[in-house]
Amino acid sequence: MVRSKKIATPKPLRGSEDLPALAGRGSQMIVIGVDPGTKCGWAVLKKNRGGVSLLDSGVWELKRAKGGAGARFLMVRKNLLDTIRTYEWCLADAANGSDTSLVVAYERPGDLMGEAILVLNGIVAIIEMTCEGRGTGYLARSPSQVKRAAGVPGNAPKEVVSEAIERLYPPNLDARGSDENDAIACALAGLEELSK
Repeated sequence: MVRSKKIATPKPLRGSEDLPALAGRGSQMIVIGVDPGTKCGWAVLKKNRGGVSLLDSGVWELKRAKGGAGARFLMVRKNLLDTIRTYEWCLADAANGSDTSLVVAYERPGDLMGEAILVLNGIVAIIEMTCEGRGTGYLARSPSQVKRAAGVPGNAPKEVVSEAIERLYPPNLDARGSDENDAIACALAGLEELSK
């Protein structure tokens, strides 16, 4: 079970049989959602007694990495590690004796062909290896689970998911793109699964 007073080393979350029961009163959770792609959306949601709040979100522009797929994978690893470290500190500072957890939730690649699926599977492998190396829990959600967590049908197009997410979490000043909104939906799907 993944529970700690401060940051601990939880086992990786692979199947629903391994998922912790983290929805208890007094517990708080931080879920980092990742939408794998050449524009890799990421988002950080925090759940506590007061509800679910969006802490931060953005896009890792992997095309900017010079050196091909290997450089892109290293960029994902570095950015994910930086995000995990940032929110481990936030979680540890806010713990004050309550149960706390940090988990990474990502969208499993759908039915793609050719080079795109190889790159996406490489990004997923880097996410999992990074989490396992840090002792951070992780879980995969299917595209339809991610869409349903956003409150839309599992076969809805990306634009509909973006509209639903922007209704839940309106952008502050800058408009968010669909990759960033998909990452928020990934984090919501992770929270949904962990709260069962």
